[in-house]
Amino acid sequence: MKKAFISLIVIAAAAIASVSCNKIEPVVPDNQEGGIPFEFYAKAINSKTTNSGISTLWAAGDQVNLFHADAGSISYISDGAFTTATAGSSVTFTGELSSALTNGSGYDWYAIYPYNKNIATPANTGTKGYVTFGSSKDGHQTQTGNDNMSHIAGANYPVAGSAKNVTAPTTPSITMNHLTTVMAVKVTNSTTSPITVSEISFTGTERISGTFFVDFVSSPVIYTSSGDGYTSDSEVLQVTSGSEIPAGSNATFYLAVKPFTAPATSTISVSVTADNGTQVFNKVLGSATTFAAGKINTLNVSYNKEVVLNLPFEDDMSWADSGTESDGAAITASDFPTLGGETMYSSVNSGYKGPGAIKLGTSSLRGDITTVDLDLSSAYTIIVSAKTWGSDDSTLQVFVDGTQVGSDATLYNEFVEYVYKPGAATASSKVKVKVDGKRGYINSIRIISGTLYTAKPVIHLTSTPAALSAAAGNASIEYTILNPTGASVSASAAESWINTFDCSVANTVKFNYTANTGDTRSQNVTLSYTGADDKVVNITQNSSAAPTEVTISIASYATEQGWVNETKYSSVTIDSNITISGNTSGNNGKYYTSNNSWRHYEGDSQTLTLTATGGKTLQSVTFTYAYGNNGRVVYNDTQYTSGTSISLSGTTANFSVGHSSGTKNGNIQITSITVIYK
Repeated sequence: MKKAFISLIVIAAAAIASVSCNKIEPVVPDNQEGGIPFEFYAKAINSKTTNSGISTLWAAGDQVNLFHADAGSISYISDGAFTTATAGSSVTFTGELSSALTNGSGYDWYAIYPYNKNIATPANTGTKGYVTFGSSKDGHQTQTGNDNMSHIAGANYPVAGSAKNVTAPTTPSITMNHLTTVMAVKVTNSTTSPITVSEISFTGTERISGTFFVDFVSSPVIYTSSGDGYTSDSEVLQVTSGSEIPAGSNATFYLAVKPFTAPATSTISVSVTADNGTQVFNKVLGSATTFAAGKINTLNVSYNKEVVLNLPFEDDMSWADSGTESDGAAITASDFPTLGGETMYSSVNSGYKGPGAIKLGTSSLRGDITTVDLDLSSAYTIIVSAKTWGSDDSTLQVFVDGTQVGSDATLYNEFVEYVYKPGAATASSKVKVKVDGKRGYINSIRIISGTLYTAKPVIHLTSTPAALSAAAGNASIEYTILNPTGASVSASAAESWINTFDCSVANTVKFNYTANTGDTRSQNVTLSYTGADDKVVNITQNSSAAPTEVTISIASYATEQGWVNETKYSSVTIDSNITISGNTSGNNGKYYTSNNSWRHYEGDSQTLTLTATGGKTLQSVTFTYAYGNNGRVVYNDTQYTSGTSISLSGTTANFSVGHSSGTKNGNIQITSITVIYK
């Protein structure tokens, strides 16, 4: 049912809140058999004040409980559910009476909305059949947009009424009255910037929300709590799709509660949550104040919470360390950390958790995070540690009060400090950090006083050698120093087969290596630079032994292994040093006798992993296969056709199968595999 309330009492007050709890009783229509058809007329709901064009309407399908008794009697008879088939302010409800009307002197009639089969009497003070006021256990009311009261309607906003001494067979005409009172919290933005309200809560002086038994025969109506565990002295209103309230302007937010009278000198409270955080307003009442049913009580509050944090502003992003290399959970305002009890950020766009950082942006959306107001009236330095996501080409941008400082900075595949010294701003300025291009990680934001900070240098590799030849020779590692300090690079290795390092040429480390007379070997070369973290490069040298080539026919292998048609297998042993395995989701890794193939399905989510053991190094692999639905082998983002040799290095290689560009859910039917290794 749609309902509305009109204001009578206007007070200035304020609030904090918790959500009430309540039990659940099933609400199901009574289908009484053999009852007596009957109807009554429900008049427009009485707000006891002028409606000012705001209507209270019944909706088709609304149900009420109907009761009757001999006029002046308290022997109430429950007639169960009565339903209206029409909508409007005054409608007819039809149903079946529990017993015939035989008293010619008249009847008293009582109705309550919403219908609950457990309500046995209109004078209910605590057996069964409670009614919810505002919200139930762990619940809240919801307002969509500013100045909107359309939500104050329905099952949690009950109405009731009576018609006395109605002589049969006259159809009763019942005027329904609101059982709730409404708090209209009028929020004036007294800050210097627009705000958006997200939550309002109100706290009264007694239990005002949750589930209550209602005696609406009595005057005034008697409300009896269904238990302390199911009621609360507070109520919460969440605001969705709220619009900005400009500085100096206001908006009103509505929540309904059980009527009550607050004693003189008692305190009622309102809390308002907006962009700058939560502000609590308390009002000590000078005299007893009744918040009556059917009334709107306007509570005027002035939101003036200006959050300005002093430097240093330091965030290591540990609060966001719960994601993966792909997308973790999206970050919301409730995730923001605090500094000195105040929230540190005012907004985030396309931000995701982890690992050890915020990931800003998606493949199609740019991401950013903005601080709350900071006192930047004196010289300061912004230090952002960031890196790119995967192979994305991305840049870092920093803004102060909407103006970019410095220029776009290239992000690398390791965390690098980016330092900005834009000079003084204002005593209330915001800093926005944005990743442009595509995606990137931010693992710390620091804003400190002064301009003496020097960025930490980083050794960034630009080229590393492929597997070295077995014969003696020389090679080099290419690098660049990000945030250089003028120091020199040095290099070292644990084993002497890599030796004679030459760091005399800028951005290059040259070294010699001796001949390898055994199996493939590897070791780490460590580059060092004063103030930077060491950079470790693993160097591999091929074996001097001749390459081994081994080919396996899936048909022969299947016979040897006793494979049965259309049975899944997760791996194939090429020889004692080489295995190839696949994940087994869907139809992946299934053997088919129809073309003696090892078949894989389902696009680029399926992989094959080739592994060399015993100190061996992969040189190449060739897959011979048939395919359907555009199946392919993909390695390092390159597609390979059947019979093509794929060059490899190292001990493992991963291949996507059953996939071609723009096509997923293909399949590949491998008939033979040839591997060359040393």
